[in-house]
Amino acid sequence: MKTEDFILSLFEKAKQAGLEEYEVYCSIGKSFFTDVNNGEPDKYTVNDFTGISFRAKKDGRIGYCSTTAKSPETADFLCLLREQTERMSQMTKTLLEMSELRTVPCTDQIEIAPMVEEIFADLSPLADKNGIALEFCGNGVMTGSDTLT
Repeated sequence: MKTEDFILSLFEKAKQAGLEEYEVYCSIGKSFFTDVNNGEPDKYTVNDFTGISFRAKKDGRIGYCSTTAKSPETADFLCLLREQTERMSQMTKTLLEMSELRTVPCTDQIEIAPMVEEIFADLSPLADKNGIALEFCGNGVMTGSDTLT
């Protein structure tokens, strides 16, 4: 795939992904290596290389990645990588918020049975499919924070 076509494809995918701003930095070059044996050229290698860096902004956050591969799949992958990075950022934010909840007083008496019934309702189709019977008895109580449950 030509570099220009790859960049256009990447920009189109970035636009479809809803990115606010995006840019590509492209580095193109050649290298030449030679081995000399007894004062004579023995073998040589000529390489062309292209490096592409992609930076994008969404919701005020910036993501960055780079590659030397130029294929439609790579353009998809770069946008997917940005999406996964955004998900990881959101998960980190959630974990930080949860860590702040440790300061919440944990003195509420919480009945466990309603939570178990809800879990069983979610699991029952899978349990039935696999021939597993789900049952519980009693009504346990735990001390904690009703806000966190």
